[in-house]
Amino acid sequence: EFFDLVTWGRKQMDVPQSHAPRCACGCTPSMPSLFEMAAMRAERRRQRQRGDANGYPGEAREDASGATEALQKLELLQKERQHLKHDLHQQRLLRAAMLALHEPTAVEAERLVEISSAQFRVKQDPTLAQGGLLWSSGILLARFLAARGLKEIMQREAAPAVLELGCGVAALPSLMAAEGGAAVCATDLPEVMDLANANVRENADRLGLAGSGLKLLAFDWTSEVSLGCFDLILAADLLYDADLQDPLVKCLVRSVAENGRAIFAFQERDASVERRFFDALTGHGFKVKALEVPMDLVEDLPQKELRLWEVQRCTSASAVGEDLEPSWGPGEETSLE
Repeated sequence: EFFDLVTWGRKQMDVPQSHAPRCACGCTPSMPSLFEMAAMRAERRRQRQRGDANGYPGEAREDASGATEALQKLELLQKERQHLKHDLHQQRLLRAAMLALHEPTAVEAERLVEISSAQFRVKQDPTLAQGGLLWSSGILLARFLAARGLKEIMQREAAPAVLELGCGVAALPSLMAAEGGAAVCATDLPEVMDLANANVRENADRLGLAGSGLKLLAFDWTSEVSLGCFDLILAADLLYDADLQDPLVKCLVRSVAENGRAIFAFQERDASVERRFFDALTGHGFKVKALEVPMDLVEDLPQKELRLWEVQRCTSASAVGEDLEPSWGPGEETSLE
């Protein structure tokens, strides 16, 4: 069509001026304007050829094609996300099965626990890893707090400010501390918080602790973040991983107030590894001692070799390590020497 118009334009150059083709404005087009008109008509024809059946211009069709491609990519990403979600669920189920080898009660969706003549109901979710279970060391620590009382532990009348690290889905030690009148902050990883909140609300109602000073907070104690200083730190079964000992020591150095204490309940797995942790605390100015574990607190618990240790921040270097020799009670033998 373009070359036909050019040929026609050349012929028009030979006709008289009165017969020459005119534009809308009435002027006689020159040779360049004929080329421009031909080019414009050719471009419009190409646009019509690129247009879809509804007569949309080619640009609109290209935009629609791009949108379709984007939707296809989005669908692929959604499918990949579903696959990853399925794989993650399978990994969590495998991890739950492995946890059941260490804690037989991991297969139970709900546990009933008695502490100081009161029954507590705790829902579990082993797919949340260690934080999704109620461990025997947590029950021991809660029973110890209920039996001894905060005044005897702290050796003062004023109620302490308490921080529990790694409270899990049960937070039973925190509940016992709150029942003793303390202001308590129970912490664990964000994925544990939903189930922990549900369990704490139900069990707090059983104790009449609605509106008490117990708060739950998502917090990773391996980070460098500080929540402030507390009079008493509670930690149940946090010594199972030697790689986490250094961050835990740093957290205690940041978090234990002057003359403050920390109580650890744990299952003895590797005495040398656990002893290194307490040695490190001694090097940071803490007085360390092992506490007697009364048999009536642990006789019904599935895990054995449960230990209780207490550390206290010293005000003078002379007090460091003076009570380091463990005391497990009559007839018990310690491997933490």
